[in-house]
Amino acid sequence: MSVMVTTRIDGLPDDTAGCAAGLALRAPSGKFLRLQVSQAAPEQRILVVDFRSPDGRYWNAIGGGATVAAALAYARESCPADATWEPVTWNDLYGD
Repeated sequence: MSVMVTTRIDGLPDDTAGCAAGLALRAPSGKFLRLQVSQAAPEQRILVVDFRSPDGRYWNAIGGGATVAAALAYARESCPADATWEPVTWNDLYGD
């Protein structure tokens, strides 16, 4: 990682020092506007799931939820209704 030191060329003092985490923008009036910091998005898991039915058929689906179990249940909802589908394998598409 490299760092570049710069100097203001407009002769104005650096008045951003008081802004929380530098989250401010200069408004057209020349005053600083403090930006609101939003909360982090809730944790979620997105999985690609391979299902198998008792008669040997396979089905692939993508599911999402707050937990692996919720993502598997969501993916199972897209399976054909004429069989009981059990997850065989799954891989994370998004999440830890």
